[in-house]
Amino acid sequence: MELWSQEAKKLRALLPAEVEAALDRHEAAGTTKDPEYLAATQVYYDEHVCRVVPNPPDVVRTFQLLEEDPTVYHAMNGPNEFYCIGSLRDWSVVDRVRTSPPRPCLFGPV
Repeated sequence: MELWSQEAKKLRALLPAEVEAALDRHEAAGTTKDPEYLAATQVYYDEHVCRVVPNPPDVVRTFQLLEEDPTVYHAMNGPNEFYCIGSLRDWSVVDRVRTSPPRPCLFGPV
């Protein structure tokens, strides 16, 4: 997730300064449920997760379900796509990618 977090930081840097400042401020304070933080998160999502605004019903429903029971997602990842503070924060397979033999990808009728 370190590589993911590094790339997410690059995307955050492309957001308006006040949005990035709100994200930084609330993450430092541990107030990631604050409405200002959630609004700033939505700006990130609208720019880098789903650029169709308003979001399609399936995307809206996915976020609603996540909000209804965030237990697993928050424990493993964190409060959103770009602030990885859960149990997966140090997980990586980067060191094993080069040792894995390439596998063919076959497409055909199922």
